[in-house]
Amino acid sequence: MKKQSLMEKIENINHAGKKVKYVINSVLCHGCDFCKKNCSAGAIYGEIKQPHKIDWKKCICCGSCESVCPFKAISCQTELLS
Repeated sequence: MKKQSLMEKIENINHAGKKVKYVINSVLCHGCDFCKKNCSAGAIYGEIKQPHKIDWKKCICCGSCESVCPFKAISCQTELLS
């Protein structure tokens, strides 16, 4: 049996068999930096007043970015694991 990384374990616990990915809508993002400052994994990058992006290799899918975005520019996309 293959060992799971910590990120995979967290994802499986938090999302019960669903593959989760957070995305930033570049049209709605104002580059305010709230999400970037609240990301404990350091997965969000971008310049002030420019749309930000998420590095999915670093993202632990905790949802803190979505919860602090005043413009509702961040959303969670899920799909069932096969």
